[in-house]
Amino acid sequence: PACGGPGAPRADGGACLAEQDQSALLQRTRSKLAAHTGGARDASSQFSYSYNVAQTFAAIAKLTYCGPMRGVAGSMAVTCGDKGYCDGSGVRIPRGAVRLISMAKGTLFATVSRLERRKDEPALIEPGCVVAIRGTMPGTENEHWNQQKELVPFANATCWGCKVHKGFLHNWQLLAPAVKHALDALKCRNESLYFTGHSMGGAVSLLGMYSFKMLGYDVRPSYVFANPKVGNAAFVAALDARIGSWSWDGWTPAVVRVTNGRDGVPAFPRSDDYVSFYPEVHYKGLQPRNYSVCWAKTCGIEGQRGNLCGMRECNDHLVFPMPPNENFGRFAAFWSTCFWGAGVGADPVEPGLSADSDLKDVWDKHRSQRTRSPTCHGGFLPASDCVPAFVYGGERIIGCTTKDRPEGAWCSLHAHYNGHWNGCTPCEEKADGDWWNWNAADAADWGAGYGGGG
Repeated sequence: PACGGPGAPRADGGACLAEQDQSALLQRTRSKLAAHTGGARDASSQFSYSYNVAQTFAAIAKLTYCGPMRGVAGSMAVTCGDKGYCDGSGVRIPRGAVRLISMAKGTLFATVSRLERRKDEPALIEPGCVVAIRGTMPGTENEHWNQQKELVPFANATCWGCKVHKGFLHNWQLLAPAVKHALDALKCRNESLYFTGHSMGGAVSLLGMYSFKMLGYDVRPSYVFANPKVGNAAFVAALDARIGSWSWDGWTPAVVRVTNGRDGVPAFPRSDDYVSFYPEVHYKGLQPRNYSVCWAKTCGIEGQRGNLCGMRECNDHLVFPMPPNENFGRFAAFWSTCFWGAGVGADPVEPGLSADSDLKDVWDKHRSQRTRSPTCHGGFLPASDCVPAFVYGGERIIGCTTKDRPEGAWCSLHAHYNGHWNGCTPCEEKADGDWWNWNAADAADWGAGYGGGG
């Protein structure tokens, strides 16, 4: 029986209480518009999709696939600046306003950037800050945690009945303290905050949205790409109710999922206990206008359940119309983009297959760049941002990290701290705290707002 109906279980803290609470949140959200119009309006008829906003978030999400290489921050400022990939939404990333986060020996990577308004242009995205989380990197522990599909409690006092993917929660708990540290460094506490990502990165971003909303940040509706499902119905309802909103312009959902073709990843996990976010903007190829907006599993990816393809069978997981090069995981000019900070190349790339080997090429290039570097003393390798100075073998090492610690989260070589390509600040200007050494247990203890304890 339905909650509250004849024969229904009592709403005493169990599933019915969770259902009633989420229903109340949704009703309060919709009533905001009803107070002005005399009645609620159908969300599906009022939603307005913006290709320009999708293009901005896609460009930022794509660059996370560089990993923690020294040119990433500079390329983000160039791509979302002079090269114009963010012009359509009226924002840009200024130089020196990007922080890199690399955890778990480089298998988890994220960027945190400031967005500022472009002069004399209307902004479709309110200026603020954006967190972008990289998707699965083949050959790493990402693949192990992707398969940890058990639904576990999302331990947040405001999210009754919420359960989420165990592996994605593990990844978020590792990233969360570093994300907060980077947001503080960029003075984002009172700014609009967005999350984005492709594939696994998009899924983990959804946990970040709820967590930081409950920490008091002004989390705004965001776009994610080709992400798998992340939680149950209670989690989906709670996130949509707390971040989605009605206005005179219509319904702005908390999450816009963008999918393509027959990609099977957004249908994962296949369990009915998992629920997708809607709307889903579903493309059928590379034409920017060739899309449909789906509000139920009868269309889009779920509407093709018998005809979806795996990552070794088609390229629909990586190939989209809006990211640079029309591809999330492959680069037209990998070294100039990721190592030298010249921004994304404009030339198209061969789509290939959306198989592990495609992204593994990027990972292998990233690792080979580290091992070839001749610039540090005693076998030390350049870190992605800046690590505190330390003494090794009687010699003071600055701006490098050790061979067995390639995941150093802050900096580049000392001579280039303020170079145009990385936007770094000197170590002595950074906040103290070895948060890059934290593990899942530390993150769980740090605060319930991150969903720890599950």
